[in-house]
Amino acid sequence: MESLEAKTPIVNDLIQINHDRVAGYEKAISILTEEDTDLKTVFQDFISQSNRFINELEEETQHEDAIPSMNSSFDGKIYRTWMDIKVLFTDKDRKAILQSCLKGEDAAYITYALAEKTEELPSDTRFIIAQQKQQLRMANNKIKTLNDLET
Repeated sequence: MESLEAKTPIVNDLIQINHDRVAGYEKAISILTEEDTDLKTVFQDFISQSNRFINELEEETQHEDAIPSMNSSFDGKIYRTWMDIKVLFTDKDRKAILQSCLKGEDAAYITYALAEKTEELPSDTRFIIAQQKQQLRMANNKIKTLNDLET
């Protein structure tokens, strides 16, 4: 059986990237205009998606008798910091917000791709990670499409 220490930090990083993803989209929603209801709906869907991912991953850590860490991961901090800086130094238009979200989605996807390759994880955990990564890819594609429409 794999050591708990080898598994927990990886899953905790994924939990944290999802917490940071929620925070990023909440921030984006808070600065959108009333006319941006379409983006607010999409971003709210992504918040719900990340909350579902968090629940699935936390169940996985509980299954392994681990306690999820509440400290933000390095990749998660990159996501949140990039989102905050980008939004603060732009005119807060749709294009800038979408570009910030796209960068954050890329960071989340890369974190998942690295985690999925971790052979020390049990196959059922890797399966959950692979499923979530696929859904993140679809979210990333949606943000890219919305971003391209703003050109």
